[in-house]
Amino acid sequence: MMFNNTKYIIVDYGFTGEFPILFPYMINHSDVSNGYVGEVVSAGFVQVDLETGVVSVFGKSDSLKIESRPEDAEIIKRELNKWKTDY
Repeated sequence: MMFNNTKYIIVDYGFTGEFPILFPYMINHSDVSNGYVGEVVSAGFVQVDLETGVVSVFGKSDSLKIESRPEDAEIIKRELNKWKTDY
């Protein structure tokens, strides 16, 4: 099982690091980025295979004019795994 049509931004909060924000495809990247104190360093689309745990990122944000980065997949996976009890 996989979830698709999900957008994300990565926000850099400085000394605390970079964190992902995932949201539905019908919301603009720029709408989500408004109001955050940190700097948006990347944005795009994410797919997560719920059976294998594989996270894939791709594309870019037209509204922010920022592209996804290969390391974003690992940042998103790290945050999703924090909710696992055996992590």
